[in-house]
Amino acid sequence: MPHAHTAPKSGHGEHAHDESTDILAYYQGPGVGWSPFGERRTCPAACREHILPARPDDRPSAITLRGMAAPKNRSTRLNRIAGELNERHRLDWSRGEAIEAEYDDGRREWTYRWIDGPTVEQVRRAARKADREVTEGLLYRRTLSQRTVTLGAIRMAMDSATTLDFRDRPYITPSAVEELWRTVSKPQPRDDRESALVTAILTETNGDHGRNWAQDYDLCKLVQERGLVPFLRRAAADAGQPVELSPLERLTERYVSPRASGAWTHRLRTMTPLEAFSAVQADTAATPQAVADALTLLPELHAALDTAAAELQARVQSEEPAA
Repeated sequence: MPHAHTAPKSGHGEHAHDESTDILAYYQGPGVGWSPFGERRTCPAACREHILPARPDDRPSAITLRGMAAPKNRSTRLNRIAGELNERHRLDWSRGEAIEAEYDDGRREWTYRWIDGPTVEQVRRAARKADREVTEGLLYRRTLSQRTVTLGAIRMAMDSATTLDFRDRPYITPSAVEELWRTVSKPQPRDDRESALVTAILTETNGDHGRNWAQDYDLCKLVQERGLVPFLRRAAADAGQPVELSPLERLTERYVSPRASGAWTHRLRTMTPLEAFSAVQADTAATPQAVADALTLLPELHAALDTAAAELQARVQSEEPAA
């Protein structure tokens, strides 16, 4: 059975070990290390693949496993690179966005962790360019904030390419949201309306439990099961939110058919302008607001009719026999 070998502590005898150095101080199994008497111990190169360092700065890289020393001052160098990346990408410490170097004693691994911000590939490429030696074997973990997960769920719900569940609702999962943002740096709402929709969903999900209570699964499930319309209504009803339903959305709310109601509720898919205008025209009891909304659609309808007429005219001309 292999024996543990520990470096003598600083200040004890002639074999005192300087803790400021990054020479490998502890190993299990055969290899290069310190004997219990403070003597440096070696074995053939074939044994060195068993080397397991105990100190954070001695995490083995591909070079270390070949018997060479681990990078010196690894924690200091990793923190320096992280600081440079935080400044470059303007990551906010107060929101937990900043990149931080963490060491796992159990796994003996260094990891860069951050929230939202740049992509994993961006951080990995920049870190390796800054110091290839010290980033050898470094892990990278970007997690998503509640707002970013919710924003991803909204985008997926409105995307016609999203898979539907057995009830014809967008099928949304945390892993799918993570994949959506995998190549997107610092995801942000497109406008105030989208931001207000995110806030309305988070307010509902967290409830009285406080900020960041809900899990990613809860956020995705809520959007999948209830759709977006209830939260759009909530955002529009909040006096502090700059959200208002468009005329076409108001008409869709009032006149959408039962068959198309699912697409409206879950994807915010409206009626076409012609469908909405025709519905108001056919409704003898239409409210003044509905009539006014329908009239706002006339310029778009006229433009669509002019385009259709031009296409038909071009077809007729192309089919006329040559003289």
